[in-house]
Order: sequence, then structure tokens, then C-alpha cells
Amino acid sequence: MASLLHLPITGAFHTFNALDVDQHVELLVKLLEVSAKEAKNEIFQCRGAYVCLAWLRDFYPSKCDVRQWTIVARAYLLHLVGCTLFANKSATHINVVFLDTFCDLSQSGSYSWGATTLVHMYDNLNDASKCTTKHLAGYITLLHVIITYFTSNY
Repeated sequence: MASLLHLPITGAFHTFNALDVDQHVELLVKLLEVSAKEAKNEIFQCRGAYVCLAWLRDFYPSKCDVRQWTIVARAYLLHLVGCTLFANKSATHINVVFLDTFCDLSQSGSYSWGATTLVHMYDNLNDASKCTTKHLAGYITLLHVIITYFTSNY
């Protein structure tokens, strides 16, 4: 992980606790500075504790225009992990709980992102191994790179 993606494999682990709808709304209001109404609408539209990646992409320029760089960074990073490290089967949503890791941007780099990404990928591989599962979630490019690495070196 460290050499392939330059993600730290040592450091603190962030605990992603299950949150209720009000706590998700509170995270969006506090960290992205959207209105409570807008946050509730987005969570309701996504039918759960998620925001659409398209919503984040649309949200991003408005915060750039007013130079709210900390909020811009949080939105960008949430979108980035939603498209790559913690991608889900929908490929269109990201769980709001991941936003909590970007509360303090100076601390975000100290987390063990590499190990967390592997745990997420292996958890999704476990789900994909069931005969009723039709799609694979997770960082598929990483899985491809790992398979290529091991098949060419062993």
C-alpha cells in the first residue's frame, strides 16, 4: 500500500461509528457549512446516510468562489475517497461518516489509510464471494494492481 498508492500503513485508526440521521446532518452542517435543510434533503434523496458524489461536485465550485478553502478541501477529499478508497456498489454515493476523518485536516494524514483501504476491500471481497452477489465494491483498481503484482512476482 505504501509503495503502490503512497498511503500510510502505520498510524492511528479512525473508528467509523454508525450514526443516526441527525448526526449525519450535523456533520454536513458543521464540516461543509450547508444548511440543515439542504443536508436533510440530500440524505433523504440518497435514501440513507449518504451524499451523492455529483452533489459534492456541484457543491465544490460554490465554495471555491467564496474562497472557503477548508470546506473545499473537505468536499474534495470526501469525493476522492468516495470514488476510490471507499467506493461502494452504487459508484454514485459516499457515506457521510467518512467526512468525520476530515474534521481536523492537519490530523487526517496521520491515519492509517492504507490499512483501512485494505480492510474495506477485503470486506467487499468477502461479500462478493457469496453466490447471491452480482457486483464487486471497493477500490477495484487496487485489487487489479495487487493481483498483477503477485502473479508477476511469484
